[in-house]
Amino acid sequence: MEEALEAYDGALLLVSHDRRLLDNVHLGERWKVENGKVTVLQTRTAPAQELT
Repeated sequence: MEEALEAYDGALLLVSHDRRLLDNVHLGERWKVENGKVTVLQTRTAPAQELT
């Protein structure tokens, strides 16, 4: 699945609890949604560990 996501050239909203997937797929932005609040993480390559 990671290869297919990397090859996709369109817009995509990826919602996952799979930290390995989130670490291995290049994301334009990373958002954390918690308790009804959305936080944009400072770095595009932030490890999924920062999502907790």
